[in-house]
Amino acid sequence: MTETYVLGAVLSHIGETMTNQMERAIALAACATAAYYVQRLSIGKSIKDERLDVLVGSLFKFDAPNTAAVYENQILALKEGAFLLGHLLKPGNHQQYKQVTRILYSLLHQAQRLKNSSRIRNDVKKRLIETQPQAELVGLSHPQLISTIADIYRQTFGKLRHKIKIAGSVTHLQQPYTQALIRTLLLTGIRSAYLWRQLGGNDWHLILKKKQAQESVSELFKYIQ
Repeated sequence: MTETYVLGAVLSHIGETMTNQMERAIALAACATAAYYVQRLSIGKSIKDERLDVLVGSLFKFDAPNTAAVYENQILALKEGAFLLGHLLKPGNHQQYKQVTRILYSLLHQAQRLKNSSRIRNDVKKRLIETQPQAELVGLSHPQLISTIADIYRQTFGKLRHKIKIAGSVTHLQQPYTQALIRTLLLTGIRSAYLWRQLGGNDWHLILKKKQAQESVSELFKYIQ
């Protein structure tokens, strides 16, 4: 969980006034992608290793030149989140996205708690730094690493009074590896939501500046089609 980022242009041809909006859009799309896969895992679906690698890898980017670099410039890996945001930012009935939207807002809320607590930030970062050699040894989607990261989540955010609750298939949610994957993805989602807040994102942007957010996500679509 990095404390600072040197904010460069993610896409060099975009004007300076759009750069920060685009960086926020990337971070928010990553958070939404994590929420999307948490919801899918809760009902017995799966996540491809290449998607998981990008999200898990972001946990170990303690210093990056820009937001895209946090995700290894693999913006395509965030397409599910970008498309989800595209739907949620449009007027209309979003009942079909009720569960994943709840997860997304829970991640944003936990990121605010992270931002407000240096104790939690330092604890999570210390644990991730200690885990980095394992990530380099076994790979980002290895079950052993997933179990370790899940334990980091359980020992930190899992002990908070207001936990993120996941609804879904009891059969699948009781499987240990599914639980580990979900906890790992929740931590990646909080990390991305925290980055979004570092970049100036706040909940009011999604309400009062919805048009700006829509434009940024629409611009992002051009690079993930």
